[in-house]
Amino acid sequence: MHAHDWKPPAEFDTKIREWMAAQGWAANSTRDYADEEVYAWRQDTSSGSSPTLWIARGVIENHQVSKVIEQLDRNGVADRMRSNPKARFMVTQEAGQLIVKSWPRPE
Repeated sequence: MHAHDWKPPAEFDTKIREWMAAQGWAANSTRDYADEEVYAWRQDTSSGSSPTLWIARGVIENHQVSKVIEQLDRNGVADRMRSNPKARFMVTQEAGQLIVKSWPRPE
C-alpha cells in the first residue's frame, strides 16, 4: 500500500464523522497528508470557513477512537474550532498520551 492510499479503519472514520455531526459539521471531505502522517476530516463550505479536524496517523493506529473522542471533548475542541474556525487543531501523542495542540502547518 502506498502512503497516499492510507485510510483510517472504517470504525474510526465513522466515529469521528459522528462526533463532527454532533457538533453540527458534516465531514464531507477527507484527506491523508502523507508527508506529515496526518489525516483530516473537513466540512467543506462555500463560506471559506471549513471546520477541519486533523489527527496524527500514530493516534489513529494506536488508540481507540473512543479515547480520542474523550480527549476531544475534554479539551473543548469543538468550542475551540467554533471560536477560531481558521485555527488548526491536531490530535497527537506525546509520551504515549493523547493531546490536542495547535498545528502550525505552513500554507
